[in-house]
Amino acid sequence: MKIQTKTDLEQCFHFISEMRYYNPRDTDWKNKIKSLPANLQKILENNKAIYPEHLDIKLFKQLFIENLTDLNPNFKADENASKTIDQICRIATNDEKFMAENNFSIKKGILLMGKVGSGKTLMFRGLVNLLRLFPIYKPEFLPAYAITENFCKSGFDIFTNGIPKNSGSLMYWLLCDKLFIDDLGTENIVSNFGNTTNVIGELILRRYDRNVKTFGTTNLDLEHLKTFYGDRVYSRITEMMNFCVMEGDDRRK
Repeated sequence: MKIQTKTDLEQCFHFISEMRYYNPRDTDWKNKIKSLPANLQKILENNKAIYPEHLDIKLFKQLFIENLTDLNPNFKADENASKTIDQICRIATNDEKFMAENNFSIKKGILLMGKVGSGKTLMFRGLVNLLRLFPIYKPEFLPAYAITENFCKSGFDIFTNGIPKNSGSLMYWLLCDKLFIDDLGTENIVSNFGNTTNVIGELILRRYDRNVKTFGTTNLDLEHLKTFYGDRVYSRITEMMNFCVMEGDDRRK
């Protein structure tokens, strides 16, 4: 049984917020659960968090499209966009049949490939905003060039200290549990005090060692992606990400 409506989802979030200090084995927790609808009881009786896979795909898709429209009021879910939305939603909600047919894994991130301007960045920005509804997640979204530019300033410290956001003391943590890297394969090979490094390749290797989910967009096909990053990094990418293709031409024209 999965969560079917926004009202049920909000009820789950509210319940977890209230009960976050209780042990699921405690009497108070069990009594509180009994006050919920039966389908939500089953989900929450052994969980103190809600994950995307607890949502019915129709609900997840509805929320996803709402976030895409919030980001771009002119967004239209045409045939190409709808296909990509469906793939992302089935991965996020762990549609077992779809995952098995495509040899996908819920343990992996997503590499979204497609032509320049096809809408990949918007897709991932919308997904990041949606995942932020789940208190368990703190995803970050960064273009590849921003990461390499900060390497030029701070060197390898960016991997441990993060890179600053636009204002204040907040930081983007590059080894966070879910990182979305936009435009893989467009970044320059840069140096810091003589250390010439493929920064994104180095980041992918470090995230692989940490076993944290990594997502990316790229305009490159698989052959050019392998040429750009080399065999070792490319091998890690294939282990870390489910490959999806967003069809269509430049939407900006």
